[in-house]
Amino acid sequence: MKNSEIELSLVEGLGPRGVTNMVISSVDKEDQTTQKLLKNYNTQNIQGLEDKQEFAYILNRFQFYYQAFKNGDISKEDFYDQANKYQWNLEDSIYLSKTPLKNVIRILVGKRPEDNENYLCIVDANQNGTYEDDVIRYIPKIKSVLGENIQPIAVEVDFYINGSARRSTIKTMLSFGYQGNLGISFYSFYLSRIRYKGQRFIICSDFLDRQSVYILPDMPYFTQIPRSRRIFGIGKVVLLQDTLNVVYSKYKNTINLTDVHGDPVKIEIENTISANDHNIVNINIPYLDIQGKNFLNDEIVSLDKYKNKWRLLYFWSDNCGPCIQSLPTLNKIRKNYLKQLEIIGIVDIFWKKENFVKILKDNKVTWPNIESPKDSKIREFYAVQAYPTIYLISPDGEIVKNYLTTGELEDVLKNYLTN
Repeated sequence: MKNSEIELSLVEGLGPRGVTNMVISSVDKEDQTTQKLLKNYNTQNIQGLEDKQEFAYILNRFQFYYQAFKNGDISKEDFYDQANKYQWNLEDSIYLSKTPLKNVIRILVGKRPEDNENYLCIVDANQNGTYEDDVIRYIPKIKSVLGENIQPIAVEVDFYINGSARRSTIKTMLSFGYQGNLGISFYSFYLSRIRYKGQRFIICSDFLDRQSVYILPDMPYFTQIPRSRRIFGIGKVVLLQDTLNVVYSKYKNTINLTDVHGDPVKIEIENTISANDHNIVNINIPYLDIQGKNFLNDEIVSLDKYKNKWRLLYFWSDNCGPCIQSLPTLNKIRKNYLKQLEIIGIVDIFWKKENFVKILKDNKVTWPNIESPKDSKIREFYAVQAYPTIYLISPDGEIVKNYLTTGELEDVLKNYLTN
């Protein structure tokens, strides 16, 4: 097709900037206009927490103040003051919703009376104006977020794209930074896949950095892509020796690709997995075999080799921090289910092979790992859009679970393997 616009979809996983911790301000440190709009939650009914303090992360401040102005909650002068403060272009308000959107993440932080060291939090995940129906969680330090396999918090938010409001679920993680500040990281980013002259490319944008976009060959190594690869607003990209013009609209969440003459280029747009849809690869269907040399001993490994056993496919990369942090968990799982389960790593090698082998040995990995096949049929079948991606295959050869997280593996395996 001749494409005019390519829309990026919200997907789960670490984006191109990797783990980025944004500091959150407590509500009482916001300016008076903002405090007025961040209406107080009733925290008196939350039992078991002391030294309570409320925090708020505003996803889109332009939208936040604009909808308040249109709704009569603040004056035009107050709105203009905020616009000047953040240097917004008021003409861009045509991309904003006049109807109020849910775009503030509210958090209550406190301590247990018997524990004066560790902080706990409650996130208003469904944004219904109360913490009473939400879960109390432990807040780790930033360096522990990945190592402790702490699960992201699913939060409902609204986006205004192409003239309509959309409700989405984004994954977030709270932590204390190195200077003791409360921060938030997002386990969601924007992605689209295209095929240009027969080759697949990805277009991705970080959830927080809406100023730039990356266009790369289709390899989901999202620990951190070099920032030098960013394209800001309007730029150029070289695909298969062709120089193309790029126009990225952060409000519409789309890009346009044209050739050097300004004409639309012929591309094929492929579906991406949305943050709420894990049915792109159906379960209860036969797996597709993958084979290759085991990095540890050069023996040929294939999924077919382990017939009559449960098989856990672990798609990962040596450039993926969360993947490496999860290796001890996988080692423990393999030890617990040694007779019933085999883990097979399918890895994208980003650095040198010797460095990857060192990662395996340093983390005492003995289960087989083979390089990710270049076969496009296999890539498309398993639809790996971000790392890590985990599949569970039954002894009968059927995919029973897909897009698992390491945090939920124990419960899933107990359910299937012990029953």
